[in-house]
Amino acid sequence: MLVHVFDDTPHHYIPMRNFFSLQCKINSKQEFWVRKPLDALKVDPTIANNVLMYSGNEELLLKLSTLPETTQVLFHGLFDINIWRKLIFMPVVTRSSCVFWGAELYRHGKKSRTLKQYIAQFIHQYLVFRFKNVLALNPGDANLIQQYLKRKNATVLPYPLIGLSAKTLADNRKSTSDEVSQNNPVKILLGNSAAPSNEHCMALKKLAHLAQENIQIIVPLNYAGQQNYIAEVINYGKELFADKFTPITQMLEKSAYDKLLVSVDITVFAHQRQQGLYVVYAMLLQGKPMFLCSSTSSFSNLSSLGFRVYPSEKLADYSYKSLCELLENTDNKNQQLMEQHFTENALAPKWSSFLNGLFKS
Repeated sequence: MLVHVFDDTPHHYIPMRNFFSLQCKINSKQEFWVRKPLDALKVDPTIANNVLMYSGNEELLLKLSTLPETTQVLFHGLFDINIWRKLIFMPVVTRSSCVFWGAELYRHGKKSRTLKQYIAQFIHQYLVFRFKNVLALNPGDANLIQQYLKRKNATVLPYPLIGLSAKTLADNRKSTSDEVSQNNPVKILLGNSAAPSNEHCMALKKLAHLAQENIQIIVPLNYAGQQNYIAEVINYGKELFADKFTPITQMLEKSAYDKLLVSVDITVFAHQRQQGLYVVYAMLLQGKPMFLCSSTSSFSNLSSLGFRVYPSEKLADYSYKSLCELLENTDNKNQQLMEQHFTENALAPKWSSFLNGLFKS
C-alpha cells in the first residue's frame, strides 16, 4: 500500500489525489491522509469520503506506527518543526519519502537565526538523512537540499499543472470573450497569496509609474496572511493606484480562480523564492508574460528549459507601451514547452515510474 500524507491544503491535495488516482498508473492501493481543519465546519463531506483525516501530529504518528511493514509513505511537504523530532526515530521513516516545498528549505537560509533554529536544522538534517527518498520540485531546490540538509541524492520531479489544460483555458477564454474590448485595461495579477513573501509593496512600488495608465492591478489577498499585513497592502495599493487597485480578499472556487487567470494579461511575482507554481504554469501555458525574480530557482529552472520569463526587478523599466507590446503576440514557444514538461500528460508517466519503483527496492 502507498500512503500519501498532506497537510490541511485542500487546494493542493484534492487535485493531487485526482492526479495520482486517475492519471497515474500505480500498481498498489493508495490512501490519502490529510490534516483535519481546526474548524470542523470546514470539512466538506464529499472530500472526507475520499480521504482519511487525522486531527494532528499525535494521531498522525500513531497511524504511521501501525502501518504494515510493506507500506510506503510519501509526505507532500513536512513543514511542522514539532513533528520532526518525534518522527526521526520511527522505523517507518526508512520506507518514507518526502517532497520538499520551498518553505521547508528557505527557513534554513535566513541570515539571522537563533540557536534554537540551528538545532532545528540539525534535527531536520538527520531526519532527511533517514528518508528513503527526497524529492525537489526543481533543480534549484535540489541544490538547497544538498546545501542546507546535506542530502546529495534529491530526485527532481515537479508537480504537474493539474486540472488546467490548453483546452480548459480556451473554453474559459470563450466564456469571457463577450467582455473583452479594446478599451479594457491591461490586467496585471500581482502575487498569489497574502503571505509577506509575495513582497507586495515592493512590487507595487515598481509598478507605480503606470498609475495614470489604463491598467488594473489585481492582488489575491485571500490566503496565508495576517489581517494587519493585508490591510497594509490594501492601503498602499489604494494610495498608489486608487480604484485601479483590486484586492481579492474572499476565497475563490477553483473554477473562478482559473477564470481569473484567463482574464489577466500579465502576472508579476516579486517572491525571493519559489512560490505559486500553479499560477506560473497557467500563465506560461497561455503564452502570457510572466515576471519572476531572477534570483529564484523558478526563474533559473524555467530559463534553462528555454522558457521566456521576465525579471521582476526590471519592472520599473517597462513603460505602458512596452508592456502592451508584450501582449501583442502569444508566446507559442512557452506553450509548447509547458505541454512538454509540466502538464499532467507529461508528468503522469514519470510519477507512476517513481511511485511504482518504491516497491522494488
